Amino acid sequence: MGPRGIPILRDFEPFQHADLVFLESMYGDRDHRLFVDSAEEFVCAVKEAVASGGKILVPTFAIGRTQLLEGLLGWMFRRKRVVPLPIFLDSPMAIEATRIYTEHRELFDDDMQRFISEHPLRDDLVTLKVTATANESIKINEHKGPCLILAGSGMCNAGRIVHHLKHNLWRKETHILFVGYQGQNSLRRRIVDGQPIVSIHGERIVVRGQVHTLGGVQRARRPKGSPRLAQCYSAK
Repeated sequence: MGPRGIPILRDFEPFQHADLVFLESMYGDRDHRLFVDSAEEFVCAVKEAVASGGKILVPTFAIGRTQLLEGLLGWMFRRKRVVPLPIFLDSPMAIEATRIYTEHRELFDDDMQRFISEHPLRDDLVTLKVTATANESIKINEHKGPCLILAGSGMCNAGRIVHHLKHNLWRKETHILFVGYQGQNSLRRRIVDGQPIVSIHGERIVVRGQVHTLGGVQRARRPKGSPRLAQCYSAK
């Protein structure tokens, strides 16, 4: 059935009757914070990381979550909540998925349609660079100063984010931003649980970076009178 009130895509259309309902268990036993609250927490985490001068590592899922974060970053820059910083989209699958999103704007919800009618989101994300090849990904390690890296996999068990964690997790100025669910026994979960040392590619890596978790990125029910997503996009 999916969440409601999340940016970009329209909400699902509810049904009135079902003979049998299956519910997945990932978020089935909890209520999440309002999206606007999590968006504000994201702003604060990025500001803190930029002030420290380090890299911001964001393990992300290629479809859905990446595009949501790109939209939030564009909103942050447009509303001058955060000074634009270099962003690396370091996931071939996420790069392709983002391309498909931009080609089907007719599927965007009303809030997003109004937001991009002001001017294209890409104009807000001029500091975003896609790194499709392995060599381009490796060169990110040479970047000096604050930057934000979006890379898979979301659970940190594979993909390019593992290499970025290996090269930066031991640095005090590094910030690791986890958005959403942390699967049991995943590297992502071990870092969130506060393990002081983790194993990456057979090496013991000390965790010195600062860890942020944004678990409340969706909520099935919006309490009466609570702020809508439009307020997040239109906030000064």
